[in-house]
Amino acid sequence: MGHLKYLQTIPTISFQDLSGGIDFYTEMFGFEKHFVNMGGGDRPVFAVLASGDVTIYMDAISNAVTNARGNRAAGVSAVTFRVQGIDDIYRRCVENQLVFDITDLDSGKYGLKTFTVRD
Repeated sequence: MGHLKYLQTIPTISFQDLSGGIDFYTEMFGFEKHFVNMGGGDRPVFAVLASGDVTIYMDAISNAVTNARGNRAAGVSAVTFRVQGIDDIYRRCVENQLVFDITDLDSGKYGLKTFTVRD
């Protein structure tokens, strides 16, 4: 097999309230809406948001795909962003009481600055 090089990660994040999820990622992290599928109703069922080269897919839990056993998605999602300017976004998240795991931003493992938020 030849050399494999990953160029982009596009996570899918499931939401009970997809409209609220779209608002959160656009307002808090500066993503822009590129596509919103209303599923024939008045509430979104799927959305694509992007900022620069980063893209995320967002799905309403009610629209979640069932697996081969017929189980629906659990609705728990995680996403990791590699960013420039983490200090500014960390400050904004702390000010809005979104930081879940409050740690010293400079104490990350392997010299990385990390923090966790709940949306």
